[in-house]
Amino acid sequence: MGVDKARVPFPNHQPMALHMASVMAPLCTRIRLVRRPGPDPMAWPGIEVVTDGAPDGDAHPLWGVAAALEACQTSHALMVPCDLPWLRSVDLRQLLRSAGPEGAVATDGSDRLQPLVLMLSTSWARRAVAWAREGRSARSFVDGLPRVALEDEVLRNLNHWSDAGRTGPIERLLEGLPFLEAEQRTRVAAGERGRLASLGIIDPQDPVHSTGDTSGDPS
Repeated sequence: MGVDKARVPFPNHQPMALHMASVMAPLCTRIRLVRRPGPDPMAWPGIEVVTDGAPDGDAHPLWGVAAALEACQTSHALMVPCDLPWLRSVDLRQLLRSAGPEGAVATDGSDRLQPLVLMLSTSWARRAVAWAREGRSARSFVDGLPRVALEDEVLRNLNHWSDAGRTGPIERLLEGLPFLEAEQRTRVAAGERGRLASLGIIDPQDPVHSTGDTSGDPS
């Protein structure tokens, strides 16, 4: 998407990571957000932020899985990426009910693995680090776990803002003010950008962010 997905406002006009935290909250004793190392302008209310141990330039998703497992204080961790905004608590309950002793992983209707939607024993932390260091695939990492089929729709990633079927918040505001002159539109856009930033939100359609603010881990 070219920006930090965790801070994209969808679907409830709040950063996606906060939305996903609300989906997980009924099922978890604690919520943690795994981020890549580096500056983070967002204060994440009610969420403990954990940074992964990925080497510079290594975006392998299993670094985030390893960090989540290492930070977990129970026997198992439930994990989802932040860019699955159609996923519901009821879907995750289905995953938990079907888990074996080591955990479970979600699949779509075609039995295709969704390797980052899973419950996993914390004993797998070292294995996750080894898989990430060796560059092995996340799908092979979870291949032996029980599979739980979920609806295709709830496993759909928000990879492009057009997938949300809406315009960004700044453009939406300006669409309601068609009478503004160009200079006025610029001032209004700057003010709305500042308001969103105070909430930790990035507008993915805002040209200011079009080059990408990718410091956050979309997991």
